Amino acid sequence: MEGKNIIYLNDIDGKTRAFTIKVKVVRLWKRSNPKKAGETWAIDMVLMDEKGTKMQATVWSNDFKKHEKILQQNECYTVFKPRFDKNNQKFKHFDTKYVLTFNLETTIRKCNNFIGPTHGFEFSTFKSIKNGGVSSEFRTDFIGYVEEWFAREDTTTRYGKQSYKMDLILRDLEGIALKLTLWEEYCDQMQEYISKNKEEEHIVLIVQFGSVHDYKGTINVANAYYITKLFINERNEEIVNFKRSYIGKASVTTSTHRSIGQSGVTSNEDEFLHNTTFSTIRQIREIAQVMHVIVVGTVMAVDKDSEWYYLGCESCNCKASPSLQFPEDDNGSDDVDPKEVLVCTNKKCKRDVVPAVHMYKVSIQVEDCTGIVNLTLFDRDTVKLLGLSAKQLVDKYLQVSDDEKTIPAEFNAFINKKYAFKIHVKKYNVDNKVDGFSINKLVDDPAIIAKLEKKFDVVPFEEFDSMILPTTVSSSQSDAGVKDSKSYAVDDSTPLPKNYESRKSPCDLKRTLEDSNDLDNSYSVSSTKSRKIETKEDIKAQMKDKLLIPKLEK
Repeated sequence: MEGKNIIYLNDIDGKTRAFTIKVKVVRLWKRSNPKKAGETWAIDMVLMDEKGTKMQATVWSNDFKKHEKILQQNECYTVFKPRFDKNNQKFKHFDTKYVLTFNLETTIRKCNNFIGPTHGFEFSTFKSIKNGGVSSEFRTDFIGYVEEWFAREDTTTRYGKQSYKMDLILRDLEGIALKLTLWEEYCDQMQEYISKNKEEEHIVLIVQFGSVHDYKGTINVANAYYITKLFINERNEEIVNFKRSYIGKASVTTSTHRSIGQSGVTSNEDEFLHNTTFSTIRQIREIAQVMHVIVVGTVMAVDKDSEWYYLGCESCNCKASPSLQFPEDDNGSDDVDPKEVLVCTNKKCKRDVVPAVHMYKVSIQVEDCTGIVNLTLFDRDTVKLLGLSAKQLVDKYLQVSDDEKTIPAEFNAFINKKYAFKIHVKKYNVDNKVDGFSINKLVDDPAIIAKLEKKFDVVPFEEFDSMILPTTVSSSQSDAGVKDSKSYAVDDSTPLPKNYESRKSPCDLKRTLEDSNDLDNSYSVSSTKSRKIETKEDIKAQMKDKLLIPKLEK
């Protein structure tokens, strides 16, 4: 049989009948019967010939007896008389015209002289993936450095199935970052590696037969169920060469590297409740060092005078500015028209001319019961809130208006909503006593917000005098909520009075007032200039502009 009429996978056509192929099984998995739990319905495979061409193949349950025992992943075979059919499958993993079936007429023998590639990787660049140049219909391979990983997260799929996942940030040799999501068994595989190799500094990951997802203009990658293979820091040629090149480039800009155990991001609950300092908005002005803090507040307005997007460098997300470049003429002439290009403003980026994408930079005003602060929402969290990329809104609104400061109506989705914010107090904020803090992350988890709001009750009440209440509230009402309140220290060891639970803090009183009134947020916000953090007088003045409109009794 072997050596007679052996053809390559690309040579299969509608006229081919009895033929022989020499292939390697690069991926094999069992497909369960959807109607009978625990029963295998078929064996699916990815075959690769000596040219590296790949094709799907299947053995159905009726033919298991003949083929199941001989077929193994990573083994090579000579296959005589497989059946071929048009590729009309629901999930077409490869852009091929045909798929193969091994049936009772098919003969399979092990092959010892296969001279094709070991894995047959066909890497897509991060740039081509993010630019939409890689089809989401078929599987693709990619390789990247594991820069950051996030803790496992339980979730529900769009089909209502309970599942779990973990996200990672990969970076390629061009410095372009790509978000990867690993689901279920692939999440387990990655977590197991991390737990056993916490001190490993440089992790390179190959995802073979991965999937590209374009969700409302934001392109990320993930595993595809069953077919995907992960190669985590294996000593194959591709990973060794990539790691050597990446470390060589990284050593130019940094002398230290974090281990994989230090590169993880903890759960939202740990990050917001345990690992980061909580602060009221009023207390931020007392911070005298660069740090991250957690605040809880309601988004009151969007700055109508600031641009809400920018052109960002695809590699590092920093602003990209236009610049004139004078290309060299082949004839040495100086009479060459300049070309406008985009240059990254980040000096560490090391890229002269960069591809740029539209990214969010939304200035918002956030309020808690102690004050008001200007914060800035960036691309990741804004996409999360809206489910829309900045480019989608730019295309939508600039088509109908030339005013680049037109505020999209979509931003109403987070107005009057309460969030927990992790913000960055930078050196500029500390030195100049100004706000305009960057939001590193936000969550709207009611359980996390409720636990954080309890922290208001242990902040000294003297910080919350009656000046935080709307001016339409009478002094007697103000006194009722504040006058009898004692001051409690932040120290957990300070005992609380027995009747503590029955007393209302000013935060509670203010929430009670706003529950019975509609707050008119017609006042405008402007954060184009750095604004000093409010004093008592500032907040009093601002509260005079806030109108409490009584609700009509029904």
